[in-house]
Amino acid sequence: MTHYRNTRQLGSSLIEAMISIIILSFGILGLAKFQIGMLVQTTDAQSRLAATALAEELLSMVRVDVRNATCYTTPAQGACGSTFAASQAKVWANKAARAIPGMTSYVASMPDTSTFKVDLVWTSKAFNEPRSLRVSTDARY
Repeated sequence: MTHYRNTRQLGSSLIEAMISIIILSFGILGLAKFQIGMLVQTTDAQSRLAATALAEELLSMVRVDVRNATCYTTPAQGACGSTFAASQAKVWANKAARAIPGMTSYVASMPDTSTFKVDLVWTSKAFNEPRSLRVSTDARY
């Protein structure tokens, strides 16, 4: 019995395996890049969430103690009649300075007698761009 060997088929399964590995490696690289992008987005969202919580904390203090709203401004605007309110504003300012990585400015102001406004600005670690948050509340009593 004579066996014929087809010499044209030698090594074809090795080439197919190498092509499969290359295709698989590109797919895995794509997934890794996608996951890094999602991690960056999550970091940016966490900073925005921290800024919102920080601003809402100060606005809540102002809504509870409306008569001393000017005491909660940072930097301080005018005279303050309540040492407790002034100390709470200092505690909030210290917390604001370290709450968000990349914090560049935090300002709590009363542009008029009925509005209390908080402006927070920080540099995003994820995108290296400035981000800001502005919230305000009614400060009339």
